[in-house]
Amino acid sequence: MIQLSPLNQRRLHYFRHNRRGWWSLWIFAVLFFISLFAEWIANDRPLLIHYQQAYYFPVLFDYTEATFGGDLDLPADYRDPYLSDLIEENGWAIWPLIPYHYGTINYNLPVPAPAPPSSENWLGTDDQGRDVLARLIYGFRLSVLFGLILTITSSIIGIIAGAIQGYLGGWVDLLFQRFIEIWSGLPVLFLIIILSSFIVPSFWWLLGIMLLFSWMALVGVVRAEFLRARNFDYIRAAQALGVSQTVIMFRHTLPNAMVATLTFLPFILNGSITTLTSLDFLGFGLPPGSPSLGELLAQGKANLQAPWLGITAFLILAILLSLLIFIGEAARDAFDPRKIIHKSPKVAKNKLIPAASVGTATPSEYATDSHTKTLQVSDLSVLFTHTSPENLAVDRVSFTLDRGQTLAIVGESGSGKSVTALSILQLLPYPLATHPQGQIRFYDTELLGASLAVLKSIRGNKISMIFQEPMTSLNPLHTIEQQVGEVLALHRGTSLAEARPRILELLTQVGLAQAEQRLQAYPHQLSGGQRQRVMIAMALANEPDLLIADEPTTALDVTIQAQILQLLKELQQKMNMGLLIITHDLNIVRRIADHVCVMQQGKIVESAPVKQLFNAPQHVYTKQLLNAEPNPKLKTTPAQGEPLLKVEQLKVWFPIKQGLLKRTVDYIRAVEQVSFQLHAGQTLGIVGESGSGKTTLALAILRLIRSEGSIIFQNRLLHKMQRAQLRPLRREMQIVFQDPFSSLSPRLSIGQIIGEGITLHRLARNKAEKEQQIIQALIEVGLDPETRHRYPHEFSGGQRQRIAIARVMALKPKLIILDEPTSALDRSVQKQVIELLQSFQQKYQLAYIFISHDLAVIRALSDQLIVMQNGQVVEQGEAQILFNHPQENYTKALLSAAFDLSVNAGE
Repeated sequence: MIQLSPLNQRRLHYFRHNRRGWWSLWIFAVLFFISLFAEWIANDRPLLIHYQQAYYFPVLFDYTEATFGGDLDLPADYRDPYLSDLIEENGWAIWPLIPYHYGTINYNLPVPAPAPPSSENWLGTDDQGRDVLARLIYGFRLSVLFGLILTITSSIIGIIAGAIQGYLGGWVDLLFQRFIEIWSGLPVLFLIIILSSFIVPSFWWLLGIMLLFSWMALVGVVRAEFLRARNFDYIRAAQALGVSQTVIMFRHTLPNAMVATLTFLPFILNGSITTLTSLDFLGFGLPPGSPSLGELLAQGKANLQAPWLGITAFLILAILLSLLIFIGEAARDAFDPRKIIHKSPKVAKNKLIPAASVGTATPSEYATDSHTKTLQVSDLSVLFTHTSPENLAVDRVSFTLDRGQTLAIVGESGSGKSVTALSILQLLPYPLATHPQGQIRFYDTELLGASLAVLKSIRGNKISMIFQEPMTSLNPLHTIEQQVGEVLALHRGTSLAEARPRILELLTQVGLAQAEQRLQAYPHQLSGGQRQRVMIAMALANEPDLLIADEPTTALDVTIQAQILQLLKELQQKMNMGLLIITHDLNIVRRIADHVCVMQQGKIVESAPVKQLFNAPQHVYTKQLLNAEPNPKLKTTPAQGEPLLKVEQLKVWFPIKQGLLKRTVDYIRAVEQVSFQLHAGQTLGIVGESGSGKTTLALAILRLIRSEGSIIFQNRLLHKMQRAQLRPLRREMQIVFQDPFSSLSPRLSIGQIIGEGITLHRLARNKAEKEQQIIQALIEVGLDPETRHRYPHEFSGGQRQRIAIARVMALKPKLIILDEPTSALDRSVQKQVIELLQSFQQKYQLAYIFISHDLAVIRALSDQLIVMQNGQVVEQGEAQILFNHPQENYTKALLSAAFDLSVNAGE
C-alpha cells in the first residue's frame, strides 16, 4: 500500500472534502474507464467464440471466415447470418452489451435512418444507420484523449515559456512578448480550413496544428506570477542558500504560480474538447466516419425530426465539461494551502456567530453620540474550526475603549491579539473562524452579525486599521497614490486629482521622504518602513473615530517611530479618537497607552492602567514580559587572527532609465564607499533610518545584487566570482530577512523550507538524519517540531520569523546577516532569540552583521557599529564608545529617539 507524505495526505483530505469535485472525479473516472474499454462494450465482433472445442477472441485478434467453416479466406463478418449460423451449429459466442461498433451500419432498421430509440438501438441511430450509443462511447474517449494530450502538452510548453519570460525579464521578456503578439494574431480557424482543403485531417494532424497555437494560453498567467514573485524575499533567500536558477524557477516560483495555472487548466481542457467538437461540427475536423460528438451535433441540426441526435450529444458534452470544471476547482483548492475546505463545526450548546455574516442592519443604525462608549467588547470568543482539535484562539475577552483613550493589548505571538482586532471589523475568514459567544458594540451598533452594508460604511471610515505586514497588505499592482486615494474616493467620493493634495499631506505627516516623487511608486519599490508609513497614511485618511493599530511601528526606525507615535497622539487629541494599539514593544505601550490588557493563550490575564501595570504587575506572565528587556553587552569581543570578512569601498548605484530606448540619465546612490572588517565571533551592528542603504549593503555583501568594490570572505575574492563559483560558499554566509512572510515560500511546508539547505549542501546522510536536523532547528528557536508539516500562513508573524532563523541556523554558517530579525518578535521571544544568537556565536564563533532600528537589541549584541544615512557611513567604530559618546548629530538623534521611548509612563 502506498504511504502518502503528511502534505499529500492533507491535500487528499482537502480534495475529498470538496464533495462536488470528489464525486465529479469518481463519475468522470468511471465514464472514462468504461470508454477505454469501448471495444469490449460496443463492438460488432463477439468477445469470445467457442468453436469446435477451441476458443477464439475476435475482440483482440482478426480471424478469417474460413476459420469458422466458411468458404472465403477473408476477414470474418460476424454479423453475417451465414457465419452466425455456422458458429451456432458448432459452438457459441458471447457478444458485447452493445453489438455495434461506432462505424457499424444497421441494415435491418424497421424505419428509414435516423431511427428512433428501440430495444436494439437504445439511443437510436444516426442518419447513416449507425448506433448512437456506440458512437457516443467512442466519441467520449476520443474527445477526452484529444483534450488531455493537447492540454498537458500545451501547458508544459506554456509554463516553461512563461517561467523563462517572467524570471529572466529584460530583453528576453520583450522579444518573447513581441513574438507572442504576432503569433497569436494569426487566424487559426482559417488556417485549419485552408490546410484541410488539400490535407486529409487526422487525430495527430489536428493535435499538432492546435498545439502550435494553444501553448500561449498559460504564458501570460505564468509570466505575471513570475514577474511578481521574483521581487519577494523568499527568492533571494533561495539564492542565498545557493539554489540554482532552474530550481528556483520550478521549485520556488512555479508552485506559487500553479494556483492561477490550475484555475485555467480546466478551461483549457474544456476549450480543447470544444475546439475539436466545433471543427467536427463544421466539417473540418476528423475524417468522415470517425466517432465524433461534433458530427453528431451536426446531424442533430440537419435532422430536427430526430431530436435524440442533438439532445444526446449535448447532454454528453454538458456532463463532460461540467465534471472537468468541478474536478479542476477541487484540485486547485487542494493544492492551495491558504484555501481551507471547511466541514461544518460541531460545538455543543453554543450558537455559532459567523465571523463575517450578513445581517439586516442598515448603515443609518449606528450612532456617533460622544457620550457613549466608542467600543465595547464583551465575552468575545473566536473559534477556528479547521484545526484538529478545534482551536479557541480567543477565550471570553472583554474590554471597553472611550473616545480619546488609548488601549494597548500586549502578549506573545499567537496569544490572540491580532485575532481580537480582526474580529472588531469582522475580517476573520468565515466559516473557518466563528464566534461561539460575545458582543462587539461600536457606539450603539452590534458588529457581530451586522450587515455587509453597515460594515462597509464603518470600515476605513469610522474604524480604520493599520495592518502588521505592509508588503502583503498593499496591492502590488497599484501605485501609492491610487491606494491612498481609493480610501478617500470610497468614503468621500473625491476623484484622484481632487484627493492629491490630501494624499501628499498624509504621506508628509507620516514622514515619507520625497512624498510627491513617491506617488507613482509601487509597494515593491519602497522599503519596509516606507510601506508601513503608507499603510498608516491610508488608515488616517478619513480621520476615523477608532483606529486599530496592529504593530504599527514594527518596520519603522526609531526616529520615525517617535514621529508616528507623536502623530498618533496629536491626531487622537485633535479628533478625540479612540486608539487600540496591538504591540509587543513595551516601550511603546509605556509611552502611549492609558490602559493595558495583557493576553496569554487567548485570555486576558491582567488589565490595568499603564502606570499600575508597569509599577506593580500582578500576574506572573506580565512580570515575565516586563523583565524581558535585552541587557547591554558588557564587553567587546576582541578581534583575533585574519578578518573573516573584509569590505572595501563598496558602492551600489541603481540606474534611472528614461525614454524609448531606456537610456540611463542618472543613478540612485544607495550605498557609497562603505568599508569595514569583521572577525569571527564578532557582531557588526548597522543602524540608520529606513532607506539609508542598510539592506542594500547586506544584499551586496552576499552578491545578491550588483555592486562595485572589494568583498573578501575567508581570503576569497567574492566580487570576482561567478554565480556557480559562489554556490559552495553560500552555506557559510547566510541572511535572515526583515519580512518573515515574504521570506518564506507560501507553497512549501516549514519542514521543506528548513530542509532545503540541508539537502542542497548535503549535511545529512539520509532522510532520517535530515528530519532530525529539521526537528532540532525548530526546537532551538522555540517551535514545536510537529508544526513542520504546516505552511507559513498558519503561523503568527513572530513564529514565521523564528522559522526564518531556524532555516539559517540549520546550516551552521560562519557569517549571518540578520536584517531586522527581531522586529516581528515580542519582547520575551526577542530576548530568547538574542540569547540563542549569543549562544550560537559563543559555541561556533559565528560572525553577525546585525541590521536593526531597535538600538536596545543592537547594544545587546554589537561589538562594532556603523551608522548609515542616505547610503553613506555617518559614523563607525566600537559599539560601546558610540553608544556612550556619539560624535555626529545624526547618531545623537537616533540614540535620543530610541532611548526616549524607555521613559517612565508618568513623564
